[in-house]
Amino acid sequence: ILRWKFLPSILAGTFPRGVPAPREIRPTSTAPTPEAGARRLTERAGIFVDRFASAHAAGRARLTHPYLGTLSDAEALRFLTSHVRHHGRQLP
Repeated sequence: ILRWKFLPSILAGTFPRGVPAPREIRPTSTAPTPEAGARRLTERAGIFVDRFASAHAAGRARLTHPYLGTLSDAEALRFLTSHVRHHGRQLP
């Protein structure tokens, strides 16, 4: 039901507000400085992009979301883009 109700609007760029992050992806620690946090995020994003590109090339790129189920490679990229834009609006 969540996939049917929310995924189309998320993929269209409207991310729902107030939905809690799944426990599995909540940070367990913080970086000592914003710069260190940005470096860590950039590093982890690079690893994700490399792995996702390899999976895509092998025809097995998928992302499993705990609320929305399995997303295809195209759905995953659109979802992640929408999510980044959602958080970008929270920055000063």
